[in-house]
Amino acid sequence: MSLYVGVDGGRDTLAVALFRKGRDASPQRLGSFPNRPEQFDLLLRQVQQRAGGEEVIWVVEPCGGYERPLMYWLYEHGQCILYPNPRQVRQWQRGQGRRAKTDPLDSEMLARYGAEHHQDLHPWKPWPEPAYHLLRLAERLQELEAERQRERNRLEAYRSQGVSPDAPEVRDLEEHLQFLDRLIRRTKKHIGNLYREFPHLDDLRRRLLSVPGVGAKTVHVLVALVVRWAQLGRRDAKGLVAYLGLDPRIHQSGVRRPRGHISKQGDTRWRSLLVAAARGGLRGAKSPLARFYRRLRERGKSHMVALVAAARKIVVWAWAVYCSGESFDPQRHVARA
Repeated sequence: MSLYVGVDGGRDTLAVALFRKGRDASPQRLGSFPNRPEQFDLLLRQVQQRAGGEEVIWVVEPCGGYERPLMYWLYEHGQCILYPNPRQVRQWQRGQGRRAKTDPLDSEMLARYGAEHHQDLHPWKPWPEPAYHLLRLAERLQELEAERQRERNRLEAYRSQGVSPDAPEVRDLEEHLQFLDRLIRRTKKHIGNLYREFPHLDDLRRRLLSVPGVGAKTVHVLVALVVRWAQLGRRDAKGLVAYLGLDPRIHQSGVRRPRGHISKQGDTRWRSLLVAAARGGLRGAKSPLARFYRRLRERGKSHMVALVAAARKIVVWAWAVYCSGESFDPQRHVARA
């Protein structure tokens, strides 16, 4: 018998509930605890007293990153932690007929969800620090470049309207663009320093750049993701595709033809980046990715379906490159495709 501990909350407090499958008719609220590291020991002691020697499994839902200190603390103290996808929990919660949403109610639902779906969830582990640092820098770089493009568009709009170059709004935009340029150069320098500090990441980066569609804007995130997937102990490309939410989800009703969608689990930014990489990889008639895309189009697939399939193919090829320890080989990988 296991005791499932549902935890939900925010910056200041954590709502905690307990549930034993097969014994408790409903979850029991343990209470609200301060979300401060010095209080985590008190929370763990109270849970262990209620467990009475039973296995304790923590089910923690993402709450804006405020849950991370508790998760790292629990992991360091040898606790088993489940970190379910919040979208799946919400769908399951609606299926249970629950409409209200509060932190205490969510903690109860998390405890029950963990008890019913623990076989489908893998214990959480912290990201490998070099890969997580690289991911943070890569996402920061994307945010800065996107903001710079927006500011450039605003400046171009002012110029096309004939606004004077000495106007305060134009001068502010120019100064902001210069500031963003400095931040972008600094972030790229940090990324370069990280690769020099960890040569195995740099070697993986070089090999992933040989994959069709993978470029300078994609490779840093892809390096972090494949390292994370390997660290979780998973060795299958299909699982990585599902982890990114690019796996197909068939929807069929009655005699209607089945329609394919993707699950869209995981981070939206990663999927958007991979789809953009696939769009760029279609350039060039001899590109293996372009040939793969054309074959799907010839079979009657729509542009978007074929494009998402190309993004999925990039992930599969990237994982094969990681596992093989070699650069992308068009002859071998295209033959398999």
